[in-house]
Amino acid sequence: MTEIENSPETVYELFVTCPKGLEHLVDLELESFGCQTRKIQFAGVAVEATLDQMYHICLYSRVANRVLLKLNQGKVLSKDYLYELVKSIDWQQHMRTTSTFKITFNGQVQGINNSLYGMQLIKDAVCDYFRDLYGVRPNVAKSQPDLHINVHVHKDLANVYLDLSGDSLHRRGYKKDSGKAPLKENLAASLLLKAKWPELAKKGAALIDPTCGSGTFLTEAILMATDTAPGLYRTYWGFERWLQHDPVLWNNQLIDARKRRSIGEKTTCKFYGFDSDGGAISYTERNIASLNLNVNVTLNQQPLAKLVRTDDMPDVGLLIANPPYGERMSDKAHLTNLYQFIGQSIHQHFNDYNSAILTNDAQLGFALNMRLGHKFQCLNGKLECVFLQFQPDSFKADRVIGYNKTESDSPVVEKAIESSPVMTASYDDEVTTSVETTAVPKVESFEPTGPVVDFVNRVKKNQKRLKSWIKKNNLEAYRLYDADLPEYSVAIDIYQNKALVQEYRAPKTIDEQKAHSRMMDIIQVLPSTLGFAPEHIYYKERERQRGKSQYEKQQDSQACFHVNEYQAKLEVNLSDYLDSGLFLDHRPIRKWVFENSQGKSFLNLFCYTASVSVHAALGGATRTTSVDLSNTYTKWGQRNIAQNGLSDFQHRCVASDCFEFLKEDEKFYDLIFMDPPTFSNSKKLKDVMDIQRDHSDLIDLSMRRLNDGGTLIFSNNFKKFKLDDQLSQMYDVKEITKQTIDLDFARHNNIHRCWMIKAK
Repeated sequence: MTEIENSPETVYELFVTCPKGLEHLVDLELESFGCQTRKIQFAGVAVEATLDQMYHICLYSRVANRVLLKLNQGKVLSKDYLYELVKSIDWQQHMRTTSTFKITFNGQVQGINNSLYGMQLIKDAVCDYFRDLYGVRPNVAKSQPDLHINVHVHKDLANVYLDLSGDSLHRRGYKKDSGKAPLKENLAASLLLKAKWPELAKKGAALIDPTCGSGTFLTEAILMATDTAPGLYRTYWGFERWLQHDPVLWNNQLIDARKRRSIGEKTTCKFYGFDSDGGAISYTERNIASLNLNVNVTLNQQPLAKLVRTDDMPDVGLLIANPPYGERMSDKAHLTNLYQFIGQSIHQHFNDYNSAILTNDAQLGFALNMRLGHKFQCLNGKLECVFLQFQPDSFKADRVIGYNKTESDSPVVEKAIESSPVMTASYDDEVTTSVETTAVPKVESFEPTGPVVDFVNRVKKNQKRLKSWIKKNNLEAYRLYDADLPEYSVAIDIYQNKALVQEYRAPKTIDEQKAHSRMMDIIQVLPSTLGFAPEHIYYKERERQRGKSQYEKQQDSQACFHVNEYQAKLEVNLSDYLDSGLFLDHRPIRKWVFENSQGKSFLNLFCYTASVSVHAALGGATRTTSVDLSNTYTKWGQRNIAQNGLSDFQHRCVASDCFEFLKEDEKFYDLIFMDPPTFSNSKKLKDVMDIQRDHSDLIDLSMRRLNDGGTLIFSNNFKKFKLDDQLSQMYDVKEITKQTIDLDFARHNNIHRCWMIKAK
């Protein structure tokens, strides 16, 4: 082999990669490392550096992913061009025939259909280079190779790199436990840099993470405060078996880094990590212990509700948190209360601290009720997030709706957080954690201000209007409010001492921030308005459900209880599914079925949870059959039947496509009730069901199963539905919608339409 020529002053072309959006932070790092010639590009920075600077970048960069050494560049119009470009590199300057190597390839080249073929082509070029010279070839190694070759092609321009980092630099080497969804170390470090933690650390500040997970923010903050190079804990580098590697220069860098760490370890900074999950605290303890640094760290298992300022905390500090993420409306409601509490806690205990929150929903930031200092968009894995930063004294105390000091100086939202149900969501580094449950809180009263006053007044007016009717009918479940005010577009259903609030999706013409703000108003005022504990109010967002999503769980809390309706006892669940298990608008239909089922056989199609069948059975039906496509709902129906002391032999539930059931069933019925969905494309169906298109066939099939003198009750809630005119010619059809609308749905009497159909 030829002799390798290089010196400490040789200048190399590098490309330092990083997560998208963090290029400017890498550029600032490179400038601080003394690198003068730099060019910011997409997902990285091109830079010229000496060998010593190259080692320094690898060892000290807190933001970068990889350090790539450019070996060659050129136009590649086809796979043959790429082969020649790679083979033309003087590989004996970088590796031996006994070296192992690994290929990474991405981009598009004519004649290369996938990345595997691209990697094979590049491997052949390297191997052919050595085979032509020496008659032998190096071998490939998938894990920790001697050399990692990285080839990237964009718009026919190929760059061939040597990956000097070997593995992504975010893998520091200190993390012993990471949980299921860790925050990457270089993202955490980037956010700490954005929050000016290094400057605060020089003042002996405190860093507090109240949702610490496995402690990524804490560990990265400790490394910064102690001037510890993040690469000191790594055991594998891509340059160590590179033939131009200078062990002496590298060792000098390591010696200097250890000296800096030893001096920095004398920091007076204090670090506090809290999490309601004891397992997460254990992870954090092990990860911080692996740093082997003598710093002042306090870790405790505690919920956010216990977050307070202690006497030992410095006067200067940063509170940084990555609270739970939520995808569903029910999550958002709990998270809004959570964020409100964080804002209140900062105001009460950490008003003189800087603070920063990482969230996947910028709208949740409004619940903090703080004046925003800076906002930074970033990616946490593939999830788009925003990093919200606040200066000291940023709480907008004059704009809190419904916050009055009590004797204990404790806001309503704090009570809500202390007693909120277990919540499954993603904290800093953990997918699952919980807010602990304590005793039921006292519901405190307050005077709302602003536009939400009209909403409160309307709810109270409805309570007064319905009071005597509810008492007369002995109702435990009813609709209290249904978008009475367009600005507050929600439905509120009462179930004993609990409420289900369903937010109607706002049209695109409505400003998203304004809609979110109004929903926050509702969340704040509703506990006091209804007199319900905050954890007894459940929030969901209504939208058109398709296929399997109609039946899937929204959560997994199994929060079931029973309500009485006339003589029936029915199971409801306000948290786990889109609907509660009881369609309140069908209450008059269920009553009519109860009064007209004596001695009759009853068929309930698209039965949902079979509540109508329960009423039929209690009304004296000789037998009932309840049919639904969903196993979940037929099992729910079976529980309703058993709960009312009814025989499952006499009153059966069948999981089946109703079309197929009607075609195959050989029994006849005196009374049939059918309430199909508007649309269904469930995988269990042989074809997509559209109620407007298919209702005539459904009704025909149902009428064939009726005994002489039998009755079909057909209902659906499609607002634009039009009954096929031919049905009136074939059958005795009578619309009975008005008779099936109770007082609580009188304002929106188009909640459903209903017909009574008999043979002529």
